[in-house]
Amino acid sequence: MTRARRLPRAAAVFGAIVAVVVLGGAAPAAATPQVMTRDAIIDLAKSAMGYSYYWGHGSWRSDGATLGSCSGSCPSCTHSGAYGADCSGLAAKVWQVPSPSPITTDAHPYSTYNFRNDTTWWTPIDRASAQRADAFVYNANGAGHIFIYESGDPWGDVWAYECKGCSYGCVHDLRSVSSSYVAIRRVSLEAAAQTGTLTGAVYADHGVGSADMTERLAGAAVTLSSGQTTTAAAGDALWSFDLAPGSYSVTATAAGFQPGSRTCTVSAAQTEWCSVGLVRTAAPAQDGGTSPADAGPAPDGASGDGGGAPADGGVTLDDGGHVIGPPVGCDELGICDLTPDAPPVGLQSGCAAGGAASASLAVALALLLLLLRAFRRTAR
Repeated sequence: MTRARRLPRAAAVFGAIVAVVVLGGAAPAAATPQVMTRDAIIDLAKSAMGYSYYWGHGSWRSDGATLGSCSGSCPSCTHSGAYGADCSGLAAKVWQVPSPSPITTDAHPYSTYNFRNDTTWWTPIDRASAQRADAFVYNANGAGHIFIYESGDPWGDVWAYECKGCSYGCVHDLRSVSSSYVAIRRVSLEAAAQTGTLTGAVYADHGVGSADMTERLAGAAVTLSSGQTTTAAAGDALWSFDLAPGSYSVTATAAGFQPGSRTCTVSAAQTEWCSVGLVRTAAPAQDGGTSPADAGPAPDGASGDGGGAPADGGVTLDDGGHVIGPPVGCDELGICDLTPDAPPVGLQSGCAAGGAASASLAVALALLLLLLRAFRRTAR
């Protein structure tokens, strides 16, 4: 085939390729940043702290290994190690612009010139309205710097995450912000969920509620109706939850106390106190007296059941209280033995004197019978 005949065919093939690329095989559009939270941005920034300053680069590891080192004055500095970042490399990586990128993948898509002048994936904001995870950037006369804002006075001293320079590396520090800086904010930020705080103490309720919370119940278990649990802190027995707005039932339990509950309402960005008082469990009733079986032995000279043998000088009684035996110390005729220390019979106490009287009456009756018999004999 002659050269002249090959050219038209080559042109036709080239045209077909162009048509495929332009009409049916065009390259996909550039990826766009994913929605991120401010917390996620700050977490990425924290993971870079301690790494070396690496001019024109942006990568690090999450485990803090292989930090690298920088020496000299950039851009004519010398770096050793595979990881590190400069200021704009850090900002692009933690903001994940223009598209998601692993922190271990080295990338440096923008310079401070881009951050200061472009508005593709970020926009300038009023400096006074700067919030956590926004950035401050300046670029003028071929020099520039950018850092991630954490907190502080946007017109004074702020806490920042930055890859500061060869002799500093990537640091979290307190720094001043000159008037040359402009505040910028990444697009596609997820609005932070508004939460409130529910807090309180667990205490022993002495009958006056929260008017007396002096006895705190540290270690008490605290459970919410939404399922969260915690333990009342040592000392002051305080507890706390960060919650979405709404009503929550709080139940506290502690050994020796009845469970207690109350319902409280949480409002966004507010702190609601919801202390819970617990009533002490009643102790088992105590019997103030004693039963006969527990009364113990009877005192000397007395029987535990009112019966038994008589004491000295008494008589034995039947169930009706009648004398059924002589008094102790007297014979069957009622003649009592007297000792020098004993009182006369008539002065004896108790059944001894009664026994003597009965005996004397019997003797008198016997003598009377003898006299009657003698009288009858004389009359005959």
